[in-house]
Amino acid sequence: MSGSVDKLKEDSQNENALESAVLLKKEDIEAESTELEAAEHENGVVSTTFQLVAMMIGSGILAFPYVFKHAGGFFAVPLILFIGWVLVVSSNMLVLLVEKKQQENPGSRLLSYSGLVDSEFGRRGRQVLAISISVATFGAYLSYLNIIGDVGSKVWNVWWPGSFLGTYAGCMTFFVVLFDLPVVIACRTFGEVAMVSFASLAFTVVLVCMVGFPEMSKYSDTDFHVIPVFPSSTGGALRQFGSIAYAMNCQAAVLEAYTAMTPAAKKQWPSTITAATAIGIVLLMTMGVMGYGNFGDDTKGDIFENMDETKGVVQMAEFLVVIHLFLYIPNDFIICRLFLCNAFDQDPQTMPFTQHLAWTIGLFTAGIGLMASVPPSAVGGVFSFIISLTGELPTAVFSYILPGVLYILVFGEQKGLMWGAAHIIVFLGILSFVVSPIITVTHFINACESDEGCSSF
Repeated sequence: MSGSVDKLKEDSQNENALESAVLLKKEDIEAESTELEAAEHENGVVSTTFQLVAMMIGSGILAFPYVFKHAGGFFAVPLILFIGWVLVVSSNMLVLLVEKKQQENPGSRLLSYSGLVDSEFGRRGRQVLAISISVATFGAYLSYLNIIGDVGSKVWNVWWPGSFLGTYAGCMTFFVVLFDLPVVIACRTFGEVAMVSFASLAFTVVLVCMVGFPEMSKYSDTDFHVIPVFPSSTGGALRQFGSIAYAMNCQAAVLEAYTAMTPAAKKQWPSTITAATAIGIVLLMTMGVMGYGNFGDDTKGDIFENMDETKGVVQMAEFLVVIHLFLYIPNDFIICRLFLCNAFDQDPQTMPFTQHLAWTIGLFTAGIGLMASVPPSAVGGVFSFIISLTGELPTAVFSYILPGVLYILVFGEQKGLMWGAAHIIVFLGILSFVVSPIITVTHFINACESDEGCSSF
């Protein structure tokens, strides 16, 4: 009898211990959930607006004087406005989709872009999205490293001849390791780097203003040149579609930006994305008009080929580009890491710190190692061709095709204006997926057949 009593007491103690462990685990989960929600609801309308603008305006803005030279105002301006409309509508579609999903599952967290695609197409669909965004953003990361290494080393060779920073690999490695690596280790979510994005955007605005200075040009003609009305040629105009579409693009980060907004700010999402797009359009057009106005028909695809790099003002502009890009990198890198982890069923926002650190350092050093191993002379040929394709093909999928298809599937019974717009956006995505690579391949073949060879691409 005594043994039975002792056994009951022991079982009771074990049950109490198990209940205590469960309660403690539940408290830990709730604490983690509270911390995550607090991190998700930190940005207001203004900070989100500028972060979205910064996400759009990367190195692509440097090509806009060349865009206006070949596309002309008659083609470039309407296309920029149209792509801007597509950006606003497709972004609103993504937000409407996650809100509907949350209404269907009250109390659940807002779905990410990966979660949204998973809910309609399953794990394979999510992996296609994740790989598309990872490839595009990693390619962009490589291009930023290239510009930092190329432009930055030229400036440092003038300011400090023979220094480590005067080398391509040295300049690239120094800036991104010193600044970007600590930032992307400390910040797991897109919303956390809003202030860094704002600083990046501020340097962009200064650069856009400087491009119009006559002192920037290496040409003797100091007259202001009005942009051409009509395209230089049909092929020349079509080649600029990719530059415009890529510059007016931030759909990969839309739901991450939306999730990071406060509940009050979320109610103003439509005006937020509209304002961000409008600011982006103004910056791109201003760069195009001011750059072409200064350099005229001599405008080159690489904007710095139009400048006298012996002038102090030009060196300062080049250094501003370097600062802008290493401030910009955390935006793209965090999105790249997020979707790359999602492709392997991992979540960088909730994984243990050691795992987060391994993913971050591995992805970060992969980019630096790759770019440091590619000779600078080889970057302008086949390598640039590959980077162009890794931007065009995935962007058509995640920016146009998927948002439109998802909206049609989920809101198929509501055949209103948004439903019609979704079909237009899907068509644009398919057209971009097919036509843009053909144009790029043709351009590359022509470059290879020219006297300057493939490196002129």
